[in-house]
Amino acid sequence: MEDAFQVIQDLNLDPQIPVSYFAVFDGHGGDSCSLFLRQHLHRYLVDAFLEPGDQKRLPLMQADKFEQTLHDAVLEAFQKCDLEYQR
Repeated sequence: MEDAFQVIQDLNLDPQIPVSYFAVFDGHGGDSCSLFLRQHLHRYLVDAFLEPGDQKRLPLMQADKFEQTLHDAVLEAFQKCDLEYQR
């Protein structure tokens, strides 16, 4: 089987708001990429939500900015993870 999955109950982005992470990676043509993503993508997502010094990019409680913050963090994480996998 070439697929992989990852379940993390809390990414510890905010002590007041637990954020769970559930992912399924479809490994077409081999398991190299799906296994890499299982091991690393969640770390890239956490890093994308945090700035140097562990300060949050934007407070997760700000509903009006949450959607854009989430979009930007996911995009950044996927781009960085993709570049790292290609090395």
